[in-house]
Amino acid sequence: MANIANHNIHVVFLPYLTSSHLIPLVDAALLFASRDGVKVSIVTTPCNAAMFQSSVDKSTNSGHQIAIYSVEFPSAQVNLPEGIESMSTATSIEQYLKVWKAIELIQKPMENLIRSLSPDCIFSDMFYPWTVDLALELNIPRLMFFASSFFYQCIRHNIKLRTDNLVKPGTETFSVPDLPHCIEMKKTQLPEYYMTRTQFGEYIKVIDKSQTQSYGTVHDTFFELEPAYVDLYKNTICQKSWHIGPLFHFSRRNEVQISGENISSNQDCLNWLDTQVLPPAHFVLAFLTARFA
Repeated sequence: MANIANHNIHVVFLPYLTSSHLIPLVDAALLFASRDGVKVSIVTTPCNAAMFQSSVDKSTNSGHQIAIYSVEFPSAQVNLPEGIESMSTATSIEQYLKVWKAIELIQKPMENLIRSLSPDCIFSDMFYPWTVDLALELNIPRLMFFASSFFYQCIRHNIKLRTDNLVKPGTETFSVPDLPHCIEMKKTQLPEYYMTRTQFGEYIKVIDKSQTQSYGTVHDTFFELEPAYVDLYKNTICQKSWHIGPLFHFSRRNEVQISGENISSNQDCLNWLDTQVLPPAHFVLAFLTARFA
């Protein structure tokens, strides 16, 4: 305990290489770095690092201990043009699959880099299931990050357990069992790997197994949005789960912070709404679209 008390807790963050996963996980890294006694390292590739370098610079200028470490992206090995280093920048299915292959190739360099950093904890995206084995090797906890809601995870879990019984021949819709609310879905809304064995479906099984070996899960959501599903998830799927969102709000709030005063306060937003002429429901829908798009 004395050793822990005398040094900062060092957490290594691994964002997946697509913007919908990378942005919230980097926001989580910035949130951790803003806490006293926490040192943060983000491991990624050069082009992806460039996307959030300015945010990290602002954090370090504020006195936070946060740094970016890059591993070379194997563009030549997978025959990709320079600069395409994420799913988000791929312009065709062929490029998408090449990025996927490249992500597999950088696993070993990432592992070696993480070992050299000697972290106290690994905070990694769900799509890096191999990090749980590395964490076990290093005898440190691995936190598994989900950019999605507890609602989604509960539905996915319950369908996975009962796919054969839920989806019957000749049936167009079915009800997802054991949920706080009645949720109906169509067979056409299910991913292919629920209905037949696919390579991606086998990968999802590896991800699910890594969750059972992880210390816990972290989600970019908040309790007030989905209290029943937070409770359901913790009681039936993963007891050690934390909601730390909305991370978008944290990162944007800090971007407009000057001399400790937040320019864009909640009251500013309410005052702006009062000046508009459309019914309030329109604005609720607008903000929901912006938040969940």
